[in-house]
Amino acid sequence: MADIVGTAVAAAEESPFHARAAKRVRGAREGVYLIRNADRVANICNDVIGDIAGTVSGALGIALVLQILLHWKGINQILLNMLVTAFIAAFTVGGKAAGKRIAISRANEVIFLAGKVLAAFEQLTKISLTGKKGRATRK
Repeated sequence: MADIVGTAVAAAEESPFHARAAKRVRGAREGVYLIRNADRVANICNDVIGDIAGTVSGALGIALVLQILLHWKGINQILLNMLVTAFIAAFTVGGKAAGKRIAISRANEVIFLAGKVLAAFEQLTKISLTGKKGRATRK
């Protein structure tokens, strides 16, 4: 999912988000923020989160192999390692390829959804990730 957002933010257009933000649509201001900071967002989503996910999937693969070896004593360890590694790699590469296709063809929709999630998170936690300030109230 992070790769989808990271790719979509580079392909999204800012103008539709301004129109939604003017109508006070929830998530539109956050979408503008994501697009204006596309380089940082793409770096975090594609590189940092991607590297963490790769490391975790490798560790889980090792744990899976060890659990299988504990229960099935006669299985070939090298063959099992190769099969699990191949499955994880195929799933990861295939998932990223499908996700990037979606991210490019529906970039604005992906970023709008990410903006909505970000807005909901900020409202629930009262933590501003976008650095936005509320509008001044008139007296």
